[in-house]
Amino acid sequence: HMQIHRFILFACATILLTACSLTKYVPENERLLSRTTIKSNVPEAPSDILEPFLQQEPNNYFLSLARIELAFYSASGEDTSKWINRWLRQIGEAPVLYDTTLTRNSQEQLEKQLGNKGYLHAKVNVVEKERKRQVKITYIVNGNEPYTIHSYKIEIPDDTIMSIIKERNIINTPRVGGLFDVDVLAEERENVAKLLRRKGYFYFQKEALSFTVDSALNSNQVDILLGMQPSYLANDSLLKRLFTKTEIGTVTIYDVSNLIAPSTKLDTVKSEGFVVIRDEKSSFTPKMLIFKTLIRPNSIYNERLVERTYTSLNSLQAIKYVDISFREEPDGKMGCNIVVTPSKIHSVSLDVEGTNSNGDLGMGMGVSYQNKNIFKGAEAFRIGV
Repeated sequence: HMQIHRFILFACATILLTACSLTKYVPENERLLSRTTIKSNVPEAPSDILEPFLQQEPNNYFLSLARIELAFYSASGEDTSKWINRWLRQIGEAPVLYDTTLTRNSQEQLEKQLGNKGYLHAKVNVVEKERKRQVKITYIVNGNEPYTIHSYKIEIPDDTIMSIIKERNIINTPRVGGLFDVDVLAEERENVAKLLRRKGYFYFQKEALSFTVDSALNSNQVDILLGMQPSYLANDSLLKRLFTKTEIGTVTIYDVSNLIAPSTKLDTVKSEGFVVIRDEKSSFTPKMLIFKTLIRPNSIYNERLVERTYTSLNSLQAIKYVDISFREEPDGKMGCNIVVTPSKIHSVSLDVEGTNSNGDLGMGMGVSYQNKNIFKGAEAFRIGV
């Protein structure tokens, strides 16, 4: 305990003695960056939201009061052959030198981010205060009047798709009167594409969609139109592919110990459009694998069911990971391949715990055995002694 107390006293003394010499290792023609602060008048972009866009931060502060790590570093001597100097530098932090280029980059990044949130006329001013070779930087953010959405429409040249979009939940879509937020538009494009993939449109990706934005002269309002990319509109065969629902064909589940070099003794089980391929080391029953698979043969493709199949199979302790892929079949349907890789089935663990019986301290030990797939249906069995 005495050694710990001495160490704490030494650490405190080190910090106090070096408090006035934090610039000890700052070159003569350089300055130490001591603080960066953001003052924003934009409700949607307070300082804590904007801080990640700063390109340079000062040395770490302990409880926002003292730069202890910098103090330790500054307490070290120049002779690095001595262990105490190496140790102080190892637990410390080198001084952060003020970089005007990084400050300009930070200023530009802040204005860019504000523009993405609809504040296209935002201005960020930098205030620099220097004292004793230490610099405090304050970024003053003035949002000015933001751009808002005057109208929002979706135009896709397919009546079925348009009816699907019109019937969806519109809570999270760009709303009239809301800010012209680039992130909201990007999320909308992804949501529309995902919605259509959940309705059977396997090939519909967000890259097929684009926004057209019009702003009236001397107005801070925009009209937004979401439609197909021009290059897609000029390709009839591509449009037909995008606008046609995909039907699932055969669903093949591989429960094979080595798919790259499979055994010659493969067993194929067919049931209700499913094909389960197994070998002599197969870990699961075909019935269990089919039951846990929500992608059904001869049904319309639904990306949500793909996601739920991943979740369903991965939730089993006996399965290490799952891979799902699709392939086009000669009849135009989409075949599905599911590969399940089993985890380690058997495990033995040693448990140690402390005991206290009427003040008598002791130690207890126990051994437990677990089988994660005792009946090949992913049933878990555990016993301990």
